Amino acid sequence: MSYVFFGCGPNSRNAQFVVHQCVSIIYAMRVMFMHHCLTVIHGSAVSEPERISKNYFNSLVNSAWTALQNIKRPAKQCIPNHYAQNVSWTSDDYTALEVHTGAKKMDRVAVSHTKIRTTYMSLLASIRKQLRSMGINMITYEDFKLLRESASTTHPGEGMATFNDVISHTGAFTEGKSREFRVQFLKEASHVYQMVIAAIHLCGGPSPRGTEQAVMRLLNSNSERMRNFQLMAHTIGVQNGYTKQRNYVESSSIQPIFVKYLPVPFAVLIASVILRVKPVEAEFARIETSANTSECSSFLLTEYGVPIDPLKMAAILSKYMKENGFHILLADLRHALEAFSHKFCRQGTGWIESFARGANHTLATSARYGRDQNSFVGIPADICMDNMDACNMWNVKVLHSPSMVHDEYLPQIYDQMKSLDLLSASDLSCLEKMQSAKALSSGDRSQSGAAVAFQNVQDHVKQASDDSHEGGGEESSYKKEANCQYRPTTPPTQKAKQARTDQEIDDRRLGAKQIKRVKLIESLRPMQDQALKFLERVGASAFVVMPTGSGKTHLIWCHKKDNECAVIFAPYKVLVMQLQALCEEKGLTVLWPLDTFNGSPDAMLCNVQFALLPYEAAPLAHTFLKGLHRKGRLGPVWIDEVRFAASQGSTRSLTQNRYTLSVQGEDSEVVLMTFGIWGLIFRFLI
Repeated sequence: MSYVFFGCGPNSRNAQFVVHQCVSIIYAMRVMFMHHCLTVIHGSAVSEPERISKNYFNSLVNSAWTALQNIKRPAKQCIPNHYAQNVSWTSDDYTALEVHTGAKKMDRVAVSHTKIRTTYMSLLASIRKQLRSMGINMITYEDFKLLRESASTTHPGEGMATFNDVISHTGAFTEGKSREFRVQFLKEASHVYQMVIAAIHLCGGPSPRGTEQAVMRLLNSNSERMRNFQLMAHTIGVQNGYTKQRNYVESSSIQPIFVKYLPVPFAVLIASVILRVKPVEAEFARIETSANTSECSSFLLTEYGVPIDPLKMAAILSKYMKENGFHILLADLRHALEAFSHKFCRQGTGWIESFARGANHTLATSARYGRDQNSFVGIPADICMDNMDACNMWNVKVLHSPSMVHDEYLPQIYDQMKSLDLLSASDLSCLEKMQSAKALSSGDRSQSGAAVAFQNVQDHVKQASDDSHEGGGEESSYKKEANCQYRPTTPPTQKAKQARTDQEIDDRRLGAKQIKRVKLIESLRPMQDQALKFLERVGASAFVVMPTGSGKTHLIWCHKKDNECAVIFAPYKVLVMQLQALCEEKGLTVLWPLDTFNGSPDAMLCNVQFALLPYEAAPLAHTFLKGLHRKGRLGPVWIDEVRFAASQGSTRSLTQNRYTLSVQGEDSEVVLMTFGIWGLIFRFLI
């Protein structure tokens, strides 16, 4: 083939060239096989693809496929299996080296722990500055600890945003924004994502190639390909898609890194990107570019709502490294990171294979039984724990930023988050107490080296900017554009917008919620208002008597808190349908047997606002109520039409069903409604 068409001459006899040609033909044959199966074979011929595969893609059968394999395999064995030296160490403690680069590997690029740490700090400071200029209401460490996550869901389209409230922030942020604002937001959001990927590249040890990092997912795909980001172990784990690092169970005792556990301050910062920036970008991109909202929400790295070309990712990462003072190509940086990783001593919690061999499964199957809430979906717990220890060693030694929350690391974590303005008033109080205790115990009031480094992050940013003078005027103008504040075009008569602090933004939102609730209460009739005040005041069993048609159902969402789920029992199917129509106007509603929700059980428990159940479901609904209680979302349990139950002689059964719902736990409120006699309020243990 190469002799006739390409005319490669002597190179056609090169073993590497022969292998390359054979692989290209093999891939072409696979593509043709898939095309034939999808377009030629009828859907009813379910066994035909398997027959073709066994006859034409089987090395044990004489075919063109077998002939190509017989040419490729001997040629591949003729390729020398040795590699050149890529690094030279320049320090005795293995914290600095030079990467061999350039033509004939004759050039040198200096890399050290200090250089990596400085670049990482500069990236975090730039990300925080960009988010502040975009007006994002940041998630504090106190909020981060309250975020919800599912350690087992594989349902398509689910991720961190599924289990936490992103709708309220997105709606408040996008309301009333001009087109200029939206376009500028989309542009700066893309810069934030690229800086986040660059910072991830420096965390937790060696990193995959840029092409793999460019397609990291925030949501599970329709083919159940697992997302790459998961909240776990008090931080965020990032699973990369590098195929060379995906053999989950190995026979050797040394486990490679599959999950990167990010430093805690960086994890808090990324939580704001995923839960605050991404949903807003998806909405703005839908308006401005008609981008696919689902596709935009699924991938971290997008530009104007569209995923970028993975082949451009290496150049993008190198550019951001250079802007932050680190002049190195991504391929050379990967050599340095891998070299540094080989100088760490192994510490971990690897499993004992003798225990696994005594189980009733193979080693690979037994490993999957070790998953827990601190494991990445699909990866055994022992490997995740090994990864956690390894990443923390790297993050502490190289970045001076721990990824594990231990008492010895807490002062460092709080100091760094304070410098990034990620602490709430409660967090600042904890930091002051730790600093006071440290001063009393050691008598040393000086701050740690990591804290000092993070307090001087702005100096690092300035230094990185000065070091990037080689880019010329084009790069300087780009940085000015990337770092500019929002200046949306407005009419001359419009008053200039003033920057607000996070506290002022929170106060404004709280005031808006209070105004909305006041308007809702003002719309109540006198009898409804009296009943609502009674329900909010009472703390024990009580009756509320209201006539038919007086608006009893309206009290359900008036009495409901924002982050609670109201569980409603009703006797009639027609009544349940009526309640469904009313409740769906107020929030997400599910019907028993809870299969009307298109998602995983965890996603339902985290998002449902109203659950409608028949009387007959009371003996079975306790698991649902316990699930809501575990998520901290169990609100009032309403039982409608109690007088109907009494008239049918089923009062005793209903009362027994009420006790069926009892479980050990904290007090919770139960409201019983009747058609004419509305409201028996019980307090019982749940």
